Amino acid sequence: MTLSKMIATGNSVINRIFSNFADKIATYRMFNNPKVTMESIVSAYADACKARMAENHCTNVLCLQDTCEINYNGHNLRMHKKGKTPGCVSNGETGCFLHPTLAVDPETFTPYGFTHIHLWNREEGNPGCRERKYKKLPAELKESYRWSESIDKTADLIGEDVLITMLSDRESDVYEVLKRGKNNVKLIVRSNQDRRIKGSECRLHEFMLSVSPSGQYEFHLPASHGRKARTAKMEVRFAEVCLERPAGSPKSADANIVYNCIKVSEAQGTVPEGEDPIEWVLLTNHEVSNVEQALQCVSWYRCRWFIEELFRLLKKKGFMIEDIQLEDTTSVEKNILFSAYAALYCISLKHAFDLADKYQAVPASIMFSENDIEAAKLLSTMVNGRTLKQKNPFKEGSLPWIAWIVARLGAWSGYSSQSRPGYTTFKTGLDNFFCKCEMLRIVKDVYKG
Repeated sequence: MTLSKMIATGNSVINRIFSNFADKIATYRMFNNPKVTMESIVSAYADACKARMAENHCTNVLCLQDTCEINYNGHNLRMHKKGKTPGCVSNGETGCFLHPTLAVDPETFTPYGFTHIHLWNREEGNPGCRERKYKKLPAELKESYRWSESIDKTADLIGEDVLITMLSDRESDVYEVLKRGKNNVKLIVRSNQDRRIKGSECRLHEFMLSVSPSGQYEFHLPASHGRKARTAKMEVRFAEVCLERPAGSPKSADANIVYNCIKVSEAQGTVPEGEDPIEWVLLTNHEVSNVEQALQCVSWYRCRWFIEELFRLLKKKGFMIEDIQLEDTTSVEKNILFSAYAALYCISLKHAFDLADKYQAVPASIMFSENDIEAAKLLSTMVNGRTLKQKNPFKEGSLPWIAWIVARLGAWSGYSSQSRPGYTTFKTGLDNFFCKCEMLRIVKDVYKG
Protein backbone atom coordinates (compact mmCIF):
# COMPACT_ATOMS: atom_id res chain seq x y z
CA MET A 1 0.00 0.00 0.00
CA THR A 2 2.82 2.44 0.89
CA LEU A 3 4.55 2.01 -2.46
CA SER A 4 1.25 2.43 -4.33
CA LYS A 5 0.53 5.68 -2.47
CA MET A 6 4.02 7.01 -3.20
CA ILE A 7 3.51 6.26 -6.89
CA ALA A 8 0.04 7.79 -6.89
CA THR A 9 0.90 10.98 -4.97
CA GLY A 10 4.44 11.43 -6.23
CA ASN A 11 5.69 12.06 -2.70
CA SER A 12 7.73 10.27 -0.06
CA VAL A 13 6.70 12.23 3.04
CA ILE A 14 4.32 9.99 5.05
CA ASN A 15 2.20 12.87 6.36
CA ARG A 16 1.59 14.01 2.78
CA ILE A 17 0.71 10.67 1.19
CA PHE A 18 -1.74 9.50 3.89
CA SER A 19 -4.67 11.48 5.27
CA ASN A 20 -5.86 8.62 7.47
CA PHE A 21 -4.11 8.48 10.87
CA ALA A 22 -4.29 4.67 11.04
CA ASP A 23 -2.54 4.34 7.66
CA LYS A 24 0.23 6.68 8.83
CA ILE A 25 0.79 4.65 12.01
CA ALA A 26 0.78 1.37 10.04
CA THR A 27 3.42 2.78 7.67
CA TYR A 28 5.62 4.00 10.53
CA ARG A 29 5.41 0.56 12.12
CA MET A 30 6.30 -1.12 8.85
CA PHE A 31 9.43 1.02 8.46
CA ASN A 32 10.39 0.30 12.10
CA ASN A 33 9.77 -3.44 11.76
CA PRO A 34 13.17 -5.23 12.03
CA LYS A 35 11.82 -8.07 9.85
CA VAL A 36 11.53 -5.62 6.93
CA THR A 37 15.26 -5.36 6.21
CA MET A 38 17.12 -3.29 3.66
CA GLU A 39 18.51 -6.49 2.14
CA SER A 40 15.04 -8.00 1.67
CA ILE A 41 13.76 -4.86 -0.08
CA VAL A 42 16.74 -4.69 -2.45
CA SER A 43 16.50 -8.45 -3.11
CA ALA A 44 12.79 -8.14 -3.95
CA TYR A 45 13.53 -5.34 -6.43
CA ALA A 46 16.32 -7.40 -8.04
CA ASP A 47 14.12 -10.51 -8.34
CA ALA A 48 11.32 -8.45 -9.91
CA CYS A 49 13.81 -6.98 -12.41
CA LYS A 50 15.10 -10.42 -13.36
CA ALA A 51 11.56 -11.76 -13.80
CA ARG A 52 10.63 -8.81 -16.03
CA MET A 53 13.69 -9.38 -18.20
CA ALA A 54 12.77 -13.07 -18.55
CA GLU A 55 9.18 -12.21 -19.52
CA ASN A 56 10.49 -9.96 -22.30
CA HIS A 57 13.05 -12.56 -23.50
CA CYS A 58 15.89 -10.12 -22.87
CA THR A 59 19.25 -11.07 -24.42
CA ASN A 60 20.94 -7.66 -24.22
CA VAL A 61 20.62 -5.11 -21.40
CA LEU A 62 22.11 -1.76 -20.43
CA CYS A 63 22.77 -1.27 -16.72
CA LEU A 64 23.23 2.33 -15.58
CA GLN A 65 24.85 3.06 -12.25
CA ASP A 66 25.44 6.37 -10.52
CA THR A 67 25.56 7.97 -7.07
CA CYS A 68 23.22 10.53 -5.55
CA GLU A 69 23.87 12.46 -2.32
CA ILE A 70 20.80 12.88 -0.08
CA ASN A 71 21.15 15.65 2.48
CA TYR A 72 19.23 15.71 5.80
CA ASN A 73 21.16 18.51 7.47
CA GLY A 74 17.89 20.40 8.06
CA HIS A 75 16.64 17.48 10.19
CA ASN A 76 19.91 16.97 12.03
CA LEU A 77 18.66 17.43 15.60
CA ARG A 78 15.57 15.25 15.20
CA MET A 79 17.51 12.38 13.58
CA HIS A 80 19.99 12.29 16.46
CA LYS A 81 17.23 11.70 19.03
CA LYS A 82 17.07 7.93 18.70
CA GLY A 83 18.37 4.96 16.76
CA LYS A 84 21.80 4.71 15.23
CA THR A 85 23.80 7.84 14.38
CA PRO A 86 22.57 9.06 11.00
CA GLY A 87 26.05 9.54 9.57
CA CYS A 88 27.19 12.20 7.16
CA VAL A 89 27.98 13.01 3.54
CA SER A 90 30.08 15.78 1.97
CA ASN A 91 31.35 18.52 4.26
CA GLY A 92 30.25 16.53 7.31
CA GLU A 93 26.54 17.27 6.79
CA THR A 94 23.90 14.73 7.84
CA GLY A 95 22.73 12.45 5.04
CA CYS A 96 23.50 9.37 3.00
CA PHE A 97 24.55 8.23 -0.47
CA LEU A 98 22.26 6.30 -2.83
CA HIS A 99 23.89 4.18 -5.55
CA PRO A 100 21.33 2.30 -7.71
CA THR A 101 21.96 0.14 -10.76
CA LEU A 102 19.11 0.41 -13.25
CA ALA A 103 18.55 -2.12 -16.06
CA VAL A 104 17.01 -0.78 -19.30
CA ASP A 105 16.31 -2.17 -22.76
CA PRO A 106 19.03 -1.03 -25.23
CA GLU A 107 16.54 -0.30 -28.03
CA THR A 108 13.60 1.41 -26.31
CA PHE A 109 15.28 2.33 -22.97
CA THR A 110 12.30 0.70 -21.24
CA PRO A 111 13.32 0.14 -17.60
CA TYR A 112 13.25 -3.41 -16.27
CA GLY A 113 14.01 -2.32 -12.70
CA PHE A 114 16.90 -2.22 -10.24
CA THR A 115 19.47 -5.00 -10.27
CA HIS A 116 21.13 -3.64 -7.13
CA ILE A 117 20.95 -0.66 -4.75
CA HIS A 118 23.70 0.33 -2.33
CA LEU A 119 22.94 2.83 0.44
CA TRP A 120 25.60 4.08 2.85
CA ASN A 121 27.04 7.07 4.69
CA ARG A 122 30.25 8.10 6.41
CA GLU A 123 30.71 7.84 10.15
CA GLU A 124 30.67 11.15 11.97
CA GLY A 125 34.16 12.15 13.01
CA ASN A 126 35.70 9.62 10.64
CA PRO A 127 39.41 10.34 10.00
CA GLY A 128 40.27 11.84 6.64
CA CYS A 129 41.83 9.99 3.68
CA ARG A 130 45.37 10.97 4.69
CA GLU A 131 45.00 9.71 8.25
CA ARG A 132 43.52 6.42 7.05
CA LYS A 133 46.15 6.01 4.29
CA TYR A 134 43.24 5.63 1.89
CA LYS A 135 45.30 4.77 -1.18
CA LYS A 136 46.81 1.75 0.55
CA LEU A 137 43.49 0.34 1.76
CA PRO A 138 42.16 -2.86 0.12
CA ALA A 139 39.73 -2.11 -2.74
CA GLU A 140 36.82 -3.63 -0.75
CA LEU A 141 37.23 -0.99 2.01
CA LYS A 142 37.11 2.01 -0.32
CA GLU A 143 33.92 3.88 -1.27
CA SER A 144 34.85 3.41 -4.92
CA TYR A 145 34.26 -0.33 -4.45
CA ARG A 146 30.53 0.35 -4.93
CA TRP A 147 31.13 0.49 -8.71
CA SER A 148 32.75 -2.96 -8.70
CA GLU A 149 30.17 -4.38 -6.30
CA SER A 150 27.31 -3.25 -8.54
CA ILE A 151 28.91 -4.97 -11.53
CA ASP A 152 29.41 -8.20 -9.58
CA LYS A 153 25.88 -8.20 -8.11
CA THR A 154 24.33 -7.45 -11.50
CA ALA A 155 26.33 -10.18 -13.26
CA ASP A 156 25.40 -12.73 -10.59
CA LEU A 157 21.71 -11.80 -10.84
CA ILE A 158 21.36 -11.78 -14.63
CA GLY A 159 23.66 -14.67 -15.45
CA GLU A 160 25.85 -15.49 -18.45
CA ASP A 161 23.15 -15.84 -21.13
CA VAL A 162 22.50 -12.09 -21.36
CA LEU A 163 24.93 -9.51 -22.75
CA ILE A 164 25.36 -6.93 -19.99
CA THR A 165 26.66 -3.42 -20.72
CA MET A 166 27.46 -1.41 -17.59
CA LEU A 167 27.43 2.39 -18.07
CA SER A 168 29.04 4.77 -15.58
CA ASP A 169 30.53 8.24 -15.36
CA ARG A 170 34.07 9.51 -14.69
CA GLU A 171 34.03 8.66 -10.99
CA SER A 172 34.03 4.96 -11.92
CA ASP A 173 37.27 5.19 -13.91
CA VAL A 174 39.03 2.93 -11.42
CA TYR A 175 41.43 0.14 -12.34
CA GLU A 176 39.56 -2.40 -10.18
CA VAL A 177 36.37 -1.55 -12.11
CA LEU A 178 37.97 -1.88 -15.54
CA LYS A 179 39.27 -5.34 -14.60
CA ARG A 180 35.67 -6.57 -14.39
CA GLY A 181 35.01 -6.17 -18.10
CA LYS A 182 35.15 -9.85 -19.07
CA ASN A 183 33.07 -12.46 -20.91
CA ASN A 184 29.44 -11.28 -21.19
CA VAL A 185 30.05 -8.19 -19.00
CA LYS A 186 30.91 -5.14 -21.12
CA LEU A 187 31.76 -1.72 -19.71
CA ILE A 188 31.38 1.80 -21.09
CA VAL A 189 33.17 4.13 -18.68
CA ARG A 190 33.81 7.83 -19.18
CA SER A 191 37.54 8.37 -18.84
CA ASN A 192 38.80 10.48 -15.95
CA GLN A 193 42.36 9.22 -15.39
CA ASP A 194 45.02 10.12 -17.92
CA ARG A 195 46.44 6.60 -17.91
CA ARG A 196 49.77 5.29 -19.14
CA ILE A 197 49.67 3.33 -22.40
CA LYS A 198 51.96 0.37 -22.94
CA GLY A 199 54.37 0.98 -25.79
CA SER A 200 53.69 4.72 -25.99
CA GLU A 201 55.58 7.67 -24.53
CA CYS A 202 52.41 9.73 -24.17
CA ARG A 203 49.43 9.13 -21.92
CA LEU A 204 45.85 8.31 -22.97
CA HIS A 205 44.39 11.78 -23.57
CA GLU A 206 47.42 13.02 -25.52
CA PHE A 207 47.48 9.79 -27.50
CA MET A 208 43.82 10.21 -28.56
CA LEU A 209 44.61 13.71 -29.85
CA SER A 210 47.05 12.13 -32.31
CA VAL A 211 44.38 9.76 -33.68
CA SER A 212 42.77 11.03 -36.90
CA PRO A 213 38.95 11.45 -36.95
CA SER A 214 37.16 8.48 -38.52
CA GLY A 215 33.81 10.20 -39.00
CA GLN A 216 31.38 12.91 -37.93
CA TYR A 217 27.82 13.16 -36.68
CA GLU A 218 25.47 15.92 -35.55
CA PHE A 219 23.08 16.15 -32.62
CA HIS A 220 20.90 18.84 -31.09
CA LEU A 221 22.35 20.22 -27.86
CA PRO A 222 19.68 21.88 -25.66
CA ALA A 223 20.43 25.06 -23.76
CA SER A 224 21.56 24.75 -20.15
CA HIS A 225 23.44 26.82 -17.57
CA GLY A 226 26.06 28.82 -19.45
CA ARG A 227 25.52 26.87 -22.67
CA LYS A 228 23.64 27.92 -25.79
CA ALA A 229 21.35 25.56 -27.70
CA ARG A 230 22.87 24.46 -30.97
CA THR A 231 23.37 21.65 -33.45
CA ALA A 232 26.79 20.36 -32.52
CA LYS A 233 29.01 18.75 -35.14
CA MET A 234 31.03 16.01 -33.45
CA GLU A 235 34.22 14.33 -34.66
CA VAL A 236 34.70 10.65 -33.80
CA ARG A 237 38.04 9.02 -33.03
CA PHE A 238 38.69 5.50 -31.75
CA ALA A 239 41.67 3.27 -31.11
CA GLU A 240 42.66 0.14 -29.21
CA VAL A 241 44.88 0.91 -26.21
CA CYS A 242 46.72 -1.26 -23.69
CA LEU A 243 46.34 0.42 -20.29
CA GLU A 244 49.17 -0.19 -17.85
CA ARG A 245 48.56 -1.13 -14.24
CA PRO A 246 48.67 1.99 -11.98
CA ALA A 247 51.78 2.31 -9.84
CA GLY A 248 49.88 2.14 -6.56
CA SER A 249 47.77 -0.93 -7.39
CA PRO A 250 48.50 -4.38 -5.87
CA LYS A 251 51.17 -6.39 -7.69
CA SER A 252 48.69 -9.24 -7.95
CA ALA A 253 46.60 -7.11 -10.31
CA ASP A 254 46.71 -7.67 -14.05
CA ALA A 255 49.79 -6.05 -15.56
CA ASN A 256 47.73 -4.32 -18.23
CA ILE A 257 44.24 -4.25 -19.73
CA VAL A 258 43.30 -3.90 -23.39
CA TYR A 259 40.38 -1.52 -24.04
CA ASN A 260 38.96 0.46 -26.92
CA CYS A 261 39.01 4.22 -26.43
CA ILE A 262 36.41 6.41 -28.16
CA LYS A 263 36.77 10.17 -28.25
CA VAL A 264 34.00 12.42 -29.54
CA SER A 265 34.76 16.14 -29.62
CA GLU A 266 32.90 19.12 -31.02
CA ALA A 267 34.34 20.70 -34.15
CA GLN A 268 35.39 24.30 -33.59
CA GLY A 269 32.96 25.55 -36.24
CA THR A 270 29.91 24.95 -34.01
CA VAL A 271 31.36 26.07 -30.64
CA PRO A 272 29.93 29.47 -29.58
CA GLU A 273 32.41 32.13 -28.51
CA GLY A 274 33.27 31.88 -24.83
CA GLU A 275 32.19 28.23 -24.47
CA ASP A 276 34.24 25.05 -24.24
CA PRO A 277 33.64 22.37 -26.89
CA ILE A 278 31.65 19.26 -25.93
CA GLU A 279 34.00 16.33 -25.42
CA TRP A 280 33.67 12.73 -24.20
CA VAL A 281 36.39 10.14 -23.85
CA LEU A 282 34.96 6.65 -23.32
CA LEU A 283 36.65 3.37 -22.45
CA THR A 284 34.92 0.14 -23.48
CA ASN A 285 35.66 -3.54 -23.97
CA HIS A 286 32.97 -3.71 -26.67
CA GLU A 287 34.36 -4.36 -30.13
CA VAL A 288 34.97 -1.05 -31.90
CA SER A 289 36.35 -1.56 -35.40
CA ASN A 290 34.25 1.00 -37.28
CA VAL A 291 32.41 4.30 -36.81
CA GLU A 292 29.00 2.61 -36.47
CA GLN A 293 30.17 0.56 -33.49
CA ALA A 294 31.75 3.63 -31.91
CA LEU A 295 28.54 5.66 -32.31
CA GLN A 296 26.51 2.79 -30.85
CA CYS A 297 28.59 2.97 -27.67
CA VAL A 298 28.18 6.77 -27.58
CA SER A 299 24.41 6.42 -28.02
CA TRP A 300 24.22 3.93 -25.17
CA TYR A 301 26.31 6.15 -22.92
CA ARG A 302 24.01 9.10 -23.59
CA CYS A 303 21.07 7.20 -22.09
CA ARG A 304 22.63 7.83 -18.67
CA TRP A 305 20.23 10.81 -18.55
CA PHE A 306 17.63 8.27 -17.36
CA ILE A 307 19.26 7.72 -13.98
CA GLU A 308 20.13 11.41 -13.61
CA GLU A 309 16.48 12.29 -14.24
CA LEU A 310 15.54 9.70 -11.61
CA PHE A 311 17.70 11.52 -9.06
CA ARG A 312 16.15 14.88 -9.94
CA LEU A 313 12.66 13.46 -9.52
CA LEU A 314 13.58 11.84 -6.21
CA LYS A 315 14.75 15.12 -4.75
CA LYS A 316 13.28 18.62 -4.96
CA LYS A 317 11.70 18.17 -8.39
CA GLY A 318 9.20 15.57 -7.27
CA PHE A 319 9.28 13.16 -4.35
CA MET A 320 11.07 15.56 -1.99
CA ILE A 321 13.10 12.74 -0.45
CA GLU A 322 15.15 15.25 1.56
CA ASP A 323 12.00 16.41 3.36
CA ILE A 324 11.34 13.03 5.05
CA GLN A 325 10.55 13.68 8.71
CA LEU A 326 11.27 10.25 10.18
CA GLU A 327 13.55 10.22 13.23
CA ASP A 328 14.98 6.71 12.97
CA THR A 329 17.82 6.40 10.46
CA THR A 330 16.95 2.86 9.41
CA SER A 331 13.37 3.91 8.69
CA VAL A 332 14.66 6.79 6.57
CA GLU A 333 16.82 4.42 4.53
CA LYS A 334 13.89 2.05 3.92
CA ASN A 335 11.78 5.02 2.83
CA ILE A 336 14.49 6.00 0.35
CA LEU A 337 14.36 2.53 -1.24
CA PHE A 338 10.56 2.68 -1.55
CA SER A 339 10.76 6.21 -2.99
CA ALA A 340 13.37 5.19 -5.58
CA TYR A 341 11.05 2.50 -6.95
CA ALA A 342 8.05 4.84 -6.96
CA ALA A 343 10.04 7.54 -8.76
CA LEU A 344 11.13 5.01 -11.37
CA TYR A 345 7.47 4.18 -11.98
CA CYS A 346 6.59 7.84 -12.64
CA ILE A 347 9.58 8.65 -14.79
CA SER A 348 9.01 5.53 -16.91
CA LEU A 349 5.45 6.60 -17.64
CA LYS A 350 6.49 10.09 -18.71
CA HIS A 351 9.23 8.76 -20.97
CA ALA A 352 6.78 6.31 -22.53
CA PHE A 353 4.69 9.33 -23.52
CA ASP A 354 7.60 11.56 -24.64
CA LEU A 355 9.28 8.76 -26.63
CA ALA A 356 6.07 7.13 -27.87
CA ASP A 357 7.60 6.03 -31.18
CA LYS A 358 10.08 3.82 -29.32
CA TYR A 359 7.56 2.62 -26.74
CA GLN A 360 4.70 1.69 -29.12
CA ALA A 361 5.65 -1.99 -29.00
CA VAL A 362 6.05 -2.00 -25.19
CA PRO A 363 2.95 -3.50 -23.51
CA ALA A 364 1.29 -1.68 -20.61
CA SER A 365 1.54 -4.93 -18.65
CA ILE A 366 5.23 -4.21 -18.06
CA MET A 367 4.08 -1.66 -15.44
CA PHE A 368 0.36 -2.18 -14.84
CA SER A 369 -1.67 -5.13 -13.60
CA GLU A 370 -4.38 -6.84 -15.64
CA ASN A 371 -7.07 -5.13 -13.53
CA ASP A 372 -5.44 -1.72 -14.10
CA ILE A 373 -5.44 -2.24 -17.88
CA GLU A 374 -9.07 -3.36 -17.79
CA ALA A 375 -9.95 -0.19 -15.87
CA ALA A 376 -7.96 1.90 -18.36
CA LYS A 377 -10.09 0.57 -21.22
CA LEU A 378 -13.23 1.78 -19.41
CA LEU A 379 -11.63 5.14 -18.54
CA SER A 380 -10.49 5.58 -22.13
CA THR A 381 -14.04 6.35 -23.30
CA MET A 382 -14.31 8.99 -20.57
CA VAL A 383 -11.09 10.88 -21.33
CA ASN A 384 -11.28 10.70 -25.13
CA GLY A 385 -12.49 14.00 -26.57
CA ARG A 386 -15.08 14.59 -29.25
CA THR A 387 -12.64 15.54 -31.99
CA LEU A 388 -10.00 13.34 -33.59
CA LYS A 389 -7.26 15.58 -32.14
CA GLN A 390 -8.43 14.75 -28.61
CA LYS A 391 -8.55 10.98 -29.07
CA ASN A 392 -5.85 8.62 -27.87
CA PRO A 393 -3.50 8.19 -30.86
CA PHE A 394 -1.62 5.19 -29.46
CA LYS A 395 -2.17 1.46 -29.84
CA GLU A 396 -4.55 0.08 -27.22
CA GLY A 397 -2.75 -1.91 -24.55
CA SER A 398 0.62 -0.25 -25.14
CA LEU A 399 2.51 1.77 -22.52
CA PRO A 400 2.10 5.12 -24.39
CA TRP A 401 -1.67 4.40 -24.62
CA ILE A 402 -2.06 4.13 -20.85
CA ALA A 403 0.35 7.06 -20.32
CA TRP A 404 -1.94 9.22 -22.48
CA ILE A 405 -4.96 8.21 -20.34
CA VAL A 406 -3.10 9.02 -17.11
CA ALA A 407 -2.05 12.41 -18.52
CA ARG A 408 -5.67 13.22 -19.39
CA LEU A 409 -6.73 12.28 -15.85
CA GLY A 410 -4.07 14.73 -14.66
CA ALA A 411 -5.90 17.57 -16.49
CA TRP A 412 -3.76 17.64 -19.63
CA SER A 413 -5.73 19.05 -22.56
CA GLY A 414 -5.02 16.18 -24.96
CA TYR A 415 -3.92 18.49 -27.80
CA SER A 416 -0.53 17.49 -29.23
CA SER A 417 0.00 21.12 -30.29
CA GLN A 418 0.26 22.14 -26.62
CA SER A 419 3.18 21.42 -24.30
CA ARG A 420 3.67 17.83 -23.20
CA PRO A 421 2.45 16.81 -19.76
CA GLY A 422 5.07 17.13 -17.03
CA TYR A 423 5.76 15.19 -13.85
CA THR A 424 3.13 17.09 -11.85
CA THR A 425 0.48 16.17 -14.41
CA PHE A 426 1.47 12.51 -14.38
CA LYS A 427 1.56 12.36 -10.58
CA THR A 428 -1.90 13.91 -10.35
CA GLY A 429 -3.15 11.62 -13.12
CA LEU A 430 -1.77 8.51 -11.39
CA ASP A 431 -3.52 9.49 -8.16
CA ASN A 432 -6.84 9.81 -10.02
CA PHE A 433 -6.17 6.66 -12.05
CA PHE A 434 -5.52 4.41 -9.04
CA CYS A 435 -8.51 5.87 -7.16
CA LYS A 436 -10.79 5.03 -10.06
CA CYS A 437 -9.21 1.56 -10.40
CA GLU A 438 -9.96 0.91 -6.73
CA MET A 439 -13.56 2.13 -7.14
CA LEU A 440 -14.08 -0.18 -10.12
CA ARG A 441 -12.61 -3.09 -8.13
CA ILE A 442 -15.03 -2.44 -5.25
CA VAL A 443 -18.00 -2.24 -7.63
CA LYS A 444 -17.02 -5.56 -9.24
CA ASP A 445 -16.69 -7.19 -5.81
CA VAL A 446 -20.13 -5.91 -4.78
CA TYR A 447 -21.79 -7.28 -7.90
CA LYS A 448 -19.97 -10.61 -7.48
CA GLY A 449 -21.36 -10.83 -3.95
